[in-house]
Amino acid sequence: MLFTVERKPEICKQNNNRPGCCWYLCDNPKTSLCKNCYSCYSNCPHNVYEVINDEPIPIHQERCVGCKICEEMCPTRAIYVRPLADEERGVWTNHTMLEIKRKSQTGSYKVSGCGAYRFIPSFDDLSILPAQVSRPPIDTYREPCKTSVVLGDRFAENPIKIDTPIMIGAMSFGAISKEAKIALAIGSSKAGTIANTGEGGMLPEERHYADKLIAQYA
Repeated sequence: MLFTVERKPEICKQNNNRPGCCWYLCDNPKTSLCKNCYSCYSNCPHNVYEVINDEPIPIHQERCVGCKICEEMCPTRAIYVRPLADEERGVWTNHTMLEIKRKSQTGSYKVSGCGAYRFIPSFDDLSILPAQVSRPPIDTYREPCKTSVVLGDRFAENPIKIDTPIMIGAMSFGAISKEAKIALAIGSSKAGTIANTGEGGMLPEERHYADKLIAQYA
């Protein structure tokens, strides 16, 4: 569930004659930080706030888990945390609207790579059966257990065999440096897998060091 964090700046700036940055008396105040109240910024465990122009702003609201620590620690009760209803207005999801709000407040884009909109499983979704740990399903002394994979075994005239089921993704020269391309080519040969040229053309050194190389044409 997503949460929205609303901060009332006119209430937040009220002078409470406090020597510290929190509702309690600070034993070791920092003069450079205590000119304004940064209680929400200092106490948020999920880094929702950023200090912009000497004011704490809830920029990263997508990180909020609704713990309401900032709301409880605010001495002027200027912060309100409330859950957002799970609703979609066409392509305008809550995540999209929170990102638009963040960009309007900061004037900057969130730099991120291209990705899929579908749900991607994580390591938290893995279930480990204790019986598999104590009793291996394959007798390593009688049955082979390998990670090698054959690509195109059924239909290709020249199937490709690699030692690991993990291949290096397509990253073009220009997106990454020449040295990085050479390092990936060397690493792919040592790991027994395939490198990929990407759309930036094939470097002679990349072809030289990569045992197997996918040439990508755009």
